[in-house]
Amino acid sequence: MSALTIRAPHEHEREPLLAFVRAELGAPRTPREQAWQQALGPPRCLGAWRGAELVGAVLGRATAVRLGDRVRTFTLISDLCVARALRGGLARASPYVELLGAFFEHFGGSERDLVHFGTPVERSWRAGVGQLGYELLRPGLVLVRALPTVRGADEPGQTVRVVEHFDHQALWLDERCCGAWGASVVRDAAYLNARYADAPEAPYEALGCFDAEGVLRGLVVWRAARLGGEALALVLEWLVPDAEPEVAARLDAALARRAAARGLGHAVLLVPPWSKWFTCLQTAGWLVRPADIALAVRTFHPRHDASWLREHWWYGLGELDLA
Repeated sequence: MSALTIRAPHEHEREPLLAFVRAELGAPRTPREQAWQQALGPPRCLGAWRGAELVGAVLGRATAVRLGDRVRTFTLISDLCVARALRGGLARASPYVELLGAFFEHFGGSERDLVHFGTPVERSWRAGVGQLGYELLRPGLVLVRALPTVRGADEPGQTVRVVEHFDHQALWLDERCCGAWGASVVRDAAYLNARYADAPEAPYEALGCFDAEGVLRGLVVWRAARLGGEALALVLEWLVPDAEPEVAARLDAALARRAAARGLGHAVLLVPPWSKWFTCLQTAGWLVRPADIALAVRTFHPRHDASWLREHWWYGLGELDLA
């Protein structure tokens, strides 16, 4: 077998590479959805060629992350695939190992993308953890809430309303929340609009809790999905300051009414187990359940290793590209 050439694609090679990924992964996204995903942050992309033939690709995107008093980039590895003819064992020459290793070397570093993360399938997980320093951040635990049975669409009321488009208040809210966290995505208007409001077919609904002066006090973003044969409300963003449980209660109630009105049975929320809300929401009726979400990380700075991230990184389903 001839050696692989792994490099960033030229501009005219980008669309064929994206089409290759769709074909190899069974077209998990339409071309429009794939283009939207790639536009959410600075793209990170490498292809593998054997001669003139494209035989592998790894895709990711960088996201601005607030880390103390600095803003750094964490990169989500969204897709990793090789041509079926090249899939084999887990020897060092495995194309999965070659691709991941080249990706880490090309984009990762203490002054480049500080952390690479993703929810890899078993083949790429074994390659990464065995030879490339991938680590399991934590097994999947989610909070699950049974939704009440209601008739019709019950509007959230005067303090909670649907947010169609985000403005400068998004960053203000994010800054009020992040003081309790060590690392978190910068959730400003640009990020939230790109991730949710501008999504193809806009499948997300954002609920904002506003005070009497019209100030945004908290935010929930959710969407309906069907998993394991059940219609669920997946909560992608839970942005509530720790010191405002009344805001959390209003958003929780509004989410339950809105989701139940659409015939959904349960709501699912992912927040870090170290956070206040992981504990407090259990007293409000949310239950801890295991989930098939294995978050893996590769870090490039000893101070912010997997142990540190495990206790300081705030993330949810929105960052993991699962919904």
